[in-house]
Amino acid sequence: MLNVTQIHFGDIARREKDERNRIKKRVEQLNQYEKIRNGILSQDESDERDRLAKISDLVGDNWDEVCEPLFVGIRELFNQKIGVLGIPLKALSDDGILDFEAVKAGAVRIVRTDPRVDAVILASLTIGLCILDGTPAPLVQVVRNKTVPIKPTKVTSSPNWDPLFRGFYKAVGDAQSMAALAAVVLPLLAREGDPRGSDDRTPGTVDAKEFAAVMVALKKQGVTEDEPQLRRKVNECLDSLQEVDDGGNPMADLGAGLFDLESINDADIVPNNVNLMGTMVCSAMFDELKVFQVVHSI
Repeated sequence: MLNVTQIHFGDIARREKDERNRIKKRVEQLNQYEKIRNGILSQDESDERDRLAKISDLVGDNWDEVCEPLFVGIRELFNQKIGVLGIPLKALSDDGILDFEAVKAGAVRIVRTDPRVDAVILASLTIGLCILDGTPAPLVQVVRNKTVPIKPTKVTSSPNWDPLFRGFYKAVGDAQSMAALAAVVLPLLAREGDPRGSDDRTPGTVDAKEFAAVMVALKKQGVTEDEPQLRRKVNECLDSLQEVDDGGNPMADLGAGLFDLESINDADIVPNNVNLMGTMVCSAMFDELKVFQVVHSI
């Protein structure tokens, strides 16, 4: 049986890798600006470089910490109220396995099973719903050797904090309402809905956004965890989302090439050709109207 806690969330890992690359490139860009300007950067640029450099130094090449703004913001909100997940969300591995804090010895266990199972389902679905909804996230900073979102204070603003707060709790509410179904769907997706198909070197990969989209689609159809044809319905949702045909081939590979109207230029339209064809077009129209059959009566 598939271990849910070992599922790889591919898009979450890709977002983290993209953010790490973005930070490195931005720091290099600001350093280059400083050289070009003879050691001068604006105060905003200097502050940004210092903030990003601290993040880059903390994260480095290891995955004990993360820096992707949405993940960092959602982690902060989850861990403010441990009761939501039941266990603190920590980070993720480089191939997208969610990482949680160890359960303390002697801690009260609400369920007998591994608490990470429910936490993975709720956390991944919440993150996926936020990605699906385009929920924004505030900038990230380093505080006490940990990445945290920048929150608004009396002297500083954080425009995306309130949208993240609202989007997070909406997503959590939706995820909790679909938790029973999600617990059955997630393992199915890991086995059958791998976005990278048979070429995937990390089997059991799921995109959190796709997981969320499938759950939303199933909810709209009124599907429950007791659905006898659940596997088929999940595959139908996947085919629709991934746009594959009955043979499992990507629809994008089958698309007919549409005529490129932008490629037309004045040289393609020759006045003499239009004049020559005009007579033929008129004759064809007359023939269609049967004019030549009654011309003797006109």
